[in-house]
Amino acid sequence: LYDSDSHICRFFANVVSCEKKDGFYDTVLDKTAFFPGGGGQKRDEGKIGSAALTDMYTENGRVHHILDSAVLGEVECVLDYPLRFSRMQNHSGEHLFSGIIHNATGFENVGFHMGNEFMTIDFSGEIDKELIYSCELRANEAIYKNIPVKISYPDENELSRLSYRSKKELSGDIRIVEICGIDVCACCAPHVMN
Repeated sequence: LYDSDSHICRFFANVVSCEKKDGFYDTVLDKTAFFPGGGGQKRDEGKIGSAALTDMYTENGRVHHILDSAVLGEVECVLDYPLRFSRMQNHSGEHLFSGIIHNATGFENVGFHMGNEFMTIDFSGEIDKELIYSCELRANEAIYKNIPVKISYPDENELSRLSYRSKKELSGDIRIVEICGIDVCACCAPHVMN
């Protein structure tokens, strides 16, 4: 669900399995809006039924939710949406700024860190202060204009004609995050809509 609608904050799901492991409960749901983490963005937090979500991982295409207590049947799932939204804003902002820097210099984003208090971005070249301020102004203008963020899964033919940023060689279904007119980047994480 997080892939089709990043703004879901509450949903109902059925428990497929719930196994006790090391004092916690490894739980698989029939669907989930909880993002397990990836693309530089941390995993979601929240509650599944009355259980707190303490960790997550993906195995064989299934998201496993690690809970502090067992759950059964149909459960209401509630994301810590203010935390999710903050992370999406930061991540989309990183794409926006990285795209603007890339367009201005050709430099690649070679790494970034999203913390709770600040974010850092590493580029493949040195950028002078004037250009940083100019790119920051362009990023703020894009935010002010509320530019759409589009998510797509282009087929192989479309992908071969698409110019997009990616830190590594990818295969299979490739998810593209496009900030219209500014950036096109492969990314698995949830982003804001505008």
